[in-house]
Amino acid sequence: MDSKLKSVRAGHKGAVTKLLVKFDELKSKTDTEVDEVKALDDAVTQKQKTLIDLNNRLLEQTSEENLEQEITDSDEYMYELDCKIRQIRKFIKSFETNTIISHDTVGPSTSRLNPDAYNFTPEARVDMNRCAIDSMNQQWAWKRQIPDVKKSSTRISRTEKGTVEILERQIYAEEIDTRGQMSVTRYGRPNEKEKKPPMKRLKKIVNKPSDFMNSCLFIV
Repeated sequence: MDSKLKSVRAGHKGAVTKLLVKFDELKSKTDTEVDEVKALDDAVTQKQKTLIDLNNRLLEQTSEENLEQEITDSDEYMYELDCKIRQIRKFIKSFETNTIISHDTVGPSTSRLNPDAYNFTPEARVDMNRCAIDSMNQQWAWKRQIPDVKKSSTRISRTEKGTVEILERQIYAEEIDTRGQMSVTRYGRPNEKEKKPPMKRLKKIVNKPSDFMNSCLFIV
């Protein structure tokens, strides 16, 4: 019985030796897969458990004169095996760490933005003609919101005249030059050379506030 257990243990030790040789081959290869090393680690760990069980069974059947030698031999072998298993697991850990670093590392062409590269989004372009049309529509809407004085009274009160004068000073004539750019000129404020605002020409046409609003010309 004692000899049979020793033979079984010797067979498991031979299997462990082959696994450790395989591990040395995997370490020297450049295309080693981490899953293959993990499988080898599982196999060696299982052999370690089997050998521990066999050692305990042999100790029970070993005579007293051979007991000390058996303990020394088995402990020495198990110590060396434990060191090998630690090496395998350390290799797996370093292998996985290097793999993560290599995946996170990006080349200089993609890790840094090129200041001379084209914009990621197209540049916004302003359509001056569209702006002029929108401005005209806004002014027309504002004009329609002013109440028609003609419907309420045929006579213009002082307050209404003051309102008309204020509106005269706030009129803008928007013109588009030949280059497609918008220029705004404000009328109604006299400069140093003119004593009166250039609204004289409009006053000849305007007799009532409603006529004034209908005769205002917004040039776009």
